[in-house]
Amino acid sequence: METDLPSSIKSIKKCLLEANNNFTEGRDWEQGVFNEPHCLMEWYIEQAFVEILVLTESLGLLETHRQISDIFRSAKEKGLGFSVMGVEDPYPLWASKIGMYLDGIAISYGQRDRRSSNMKNLKEIIKRSEYVICDLGVFGKVPENESDVHNRVEAILKCYYKGVKSKPSITKPIKNFEPDIGVTSIKTLIEFKFVTSKTEAKRIVDEIFADASGYKSLQWRNILYVIYESRRIHAESDWKDLLKDCKLDASHDVVVLQGEPSSRAGGTPSHE
Repeated sequence: METDLPSSIKSIKKCLLEANNNFTEGRDWEQGVFNEPHCLMEWYIEQAFVEILVLTESLGLLETHRQISDIFRSAKEKGLGFSVMGVEDPYPLWASKIGMYLDGIAISYGQRDRRSSNMKNLKEIIKRSEYVICDLGVFGKVPENESDVHNRVEAILKCYYKGVKSKPSITKPIKNFEPDIGVTSIKTLIEFKFVTSKTEAKRIVDEIFADASGYKSLQWRNILYVIYESRRIHAESDWKDLLKDCKLDASHDVVVLQGEPSSRAGGTPSHE
């Protein structure tokens, strides 16, 4: 049987993304009530296990298949929604383990291209900046507008990348466009959006659609939209769906920063 490796990897990655998004959303639900995001997270994790087991079997990776099967058994014993504490926040353990095996397979078969890796690293750095840019001990206040978020994240990115430009100009026949940041070393533009309500979120979608058209340039390969929510408004998966609705291709991506910290400490929520 011929294996469509790129499609399989993409499908498993989507399951892991949905699992992580639902894990984050589920943490804010009240204890002792039915927790739909948590249930969805478990479903996506199980689906990811099934797909990667089928993939490793079809590729003839018998030892890898055995190892993942053992992890799957442990997951079903401890609970598919089992989480552990990371550096600052809890995270779903099994999604992380599946991701490590999936990355190994992708690299071994030449399916992890540099562009995807660059974007993934950039998104991880910006996601980790969420707590720093809201640190009252450093800044005295949480970000109050788009410029606050832009300036704080830009300062962090300069510690990681060369050629971080603020407001690079993109020349077009009728007018020039100025995205918030350009990272020349990975040919990526970054545009920040500050959102305080669902009504405002609808306006932001229109802005993203307009930006996507104006920022097209041979000099830049990717556009990353950083959505800063002053409170929890939409899950990151919802914003990604909005990008798809705008008919934007894979060179456009989004990461969501949430300025209002969760009122509850981590741990996997109950879904009794």
